[in-house]
Amino acid sequence: MGNVQNDVLTERHLAAFGAILQCFASYELTIERAIAGLLHTDTSNIAILMRQLDFTAKRLAFLDLLPERSIPGDRWERIFAHLSVPSSHVGLRNHIAHSTWKASPEPKSIQPDWILRWVLGIVTCLTEIG
Repeated sequence: MGNVQNDVLTERHLAAFGAILQCFASYELTIERAIAGLLHTDTSNIAILMRQLDFTAKRLAFLDLLPERSIPGDRWERIFAHLSVPSSHVGLRNHIAHSTWKASPEPKSIQPDWILRWVLGIVTCLTEIG
């Protein structure tokens, strides 16, 4: 089965992808633990309640909860800044989780397979314009 992804992904790529996904899982668990602490409940209860939420939604729920629990604004700002780091990489995490990969025109590089594949309607529109 000639899978494009299998032709270009090395063990190094897979290890990096796994490390990124594991990092996001760690952040999500930390958010769940922090919410559990604020609400004085078990982390498992929060995990059950938040199981359908992605990282962005969990982050927003946590940040919204802080003022409700009378957390000072300076602490909110530090937490917001800390969670901005992974938040800025959600797109990369989504590409890792939802894309197949192919060799990039750049040497020793890969890219999501869809990047240079134009949707037929866009190609037709661009052809008509040009």
